Amino acid sequence: MNVLNLDKNGNDILTRVYKDEKGKYSIAISKKVGEEHSTTGYANKYFPVEFLKGVELDNGTDIIIKHAFLTWFDWEFEDKKGTKFVIKITAFDKASPEKPMLRPEPKLDKINSAKDIEHEIEELPFY
Repeated sequence: MNVLNLDKNGNDILTRVYKDEKGKYSIAISKKVGEEHSTTGYANKYFPVEFLKGVELDNGTDIIIKHAFLTWFDWEFEDKKGTKFVIKITAFDKASPEKPMLRPEPKLDKINSAKDIEHEIEELPFY
């Protein structure tokens, strides 16, 4: 699966990359939370990302993803086993301060079920 980070008009969308104290990278995924998805707030989860060898970014660097794919690796530690899923970013551009980039705007309409999404999107790739 290739990842294209574009808005509905085909414009590049900015992605902020976070780097932890161990040098591991991640990106944030947000969603509105609350009883009725009102103005309660947003919750963030972080998804691990990896770059090609030799890539070094500062915490909070904004990039435009040009090519990435989803992959995984299996791990084993102290008699425990598991699988870790990762987005591997193989091509990107750093955001230029001279050229403002788009950030995705949160959808304000309430979506209660997959049927609501069906009416808003003509065709989903997994149907």
